Amino acid sequence: MSETIIMTKEVDWSTLHHGFNIPVKFQESLYNVMGRRLRPGEKATIRLNIQGKELEASLQNSDFSRDKFGEIHPTEILRVMYTGDSKLDVISALQGTFYDLYQTLVQSKGQTQAKRQVKIGEDQKRQFVFSVVKTDDREGQEGQENLGLENLEFKIVAVEKLQDVGRITTEEAFESLNPNLLTYPNAPVDELLKIVSVRNIDRLVCDSLKKLYDYRCQITGQRVDERFGTDVLEAHHIDYFVDSHNFDASNIIVLCPNFHRIIHQYNPEFNRKDLEFVFANGVHERITLNRHINIKKPQK
Repeated sequence: MSETIIMTKEVDWSTLHHGFNIPVKFQESLYNVMGRRLRPGEKATIRLNIQGKELEASLQNSDFSRDKFGEIHPTEILRVMYTGDSKLDVISALQGTFYDLYQTLVQSKGQTQAKRQVKIGEDQKRQFVFSVVKTDDREGQEGQENLGLENLEFKIVAVEKLQDVGRITTEEAFESLNPNLLTYPNAPVDELLKIVSVRNIDRLVCDSLKKLYDYRCQITGQRVDERFGTDVLEAHHIDYFVDSHNFDASNIIVLCPNFHRIIHQYNPEFNRKDLEFVFANGVHERITLNRHINIKKPQK
């Protein structure tokens, strides 16, 4: 049994009622685990595990007409949709998992226009991890469109909210999860357990990025360890996790140990528009390999 994290997703109104999209940058990882692609317009029944409860949902590659939506709209959108007999059960499980957020969204919806996007505070936002687990082969039930996905379990796990991780541990301690580096020895046990749980998820996200870049440093473009038959590549949180609590792939890059140590020691500013670290002495180190970070465009 092996698990691959596909992405983290911020929970919104649509997630709690209809389904969610899988962005293009994460689709290849999902297709690699599946061992096949869905054709435009194709859909498959999947086993969806929500916090340990197994239900059914649909994985769909929606086919859009450019005549209707225009050239800038993607012709294919991969999404998980809640359909069939399990639809209400899936919705109920998600709304129960994120009950506080759901109540906030319901109240906000009542105070604004029905089709208007609801904005909530940063402290109210919640995320989940979407992953795929390869299990023992199972036979698809008669009449289901499993399409060879019977041995895959698609999981949704709520991300634990960490209240005081910044005062409990340093960024280096979080990245290495070395108990000897914890700087708040009187921290509540339950909070430390949450850190361990989140770090395990974070590690899987980092491992996926290492594979995406073939274990090459995103600054140098080189793989310095290949001749030795080992892996020394490390993951770095652009906005330090102990401050941002953000382990989304868009906040992580993979680096060789030398650059990772330098960045932690001198704490340069990261320019998302140019994808470069700017050091206090004027040195600029640019990301040369990028397949997952969206470049921030200047506002007009």
